[in-house]
Amino acid sequence: MTKLPLVFDIHMQSLTPPNTPYTIQVTENYEDDKYHVEIFEVLEDAPTEHIDTKGFDTEREVFEYLKQVQSNLV
Repeated sequence: MTKLPLVFDIHMQSLTPPNTPYTIQVTENYEDDKYHVEIFEVLEDAPTEHIDTKGFDTEREVFEYLKQVQSNLV
């Protein structure tokens, strides 16, 4: 059986007005990263805007980064 890479999206929203929504895409084994994370701001009347891309070696690093992102959205 072929092992497929893990791929998932996380949806976050800022807690202060205008309560901007963000999509975070996490992909395993992509572009030479063990875990590849991309953040996009979801704009109401415009194309989605790329905010940041980072690569990580461990799941712990990914979750620490997500906590940092969440704290910046308050």
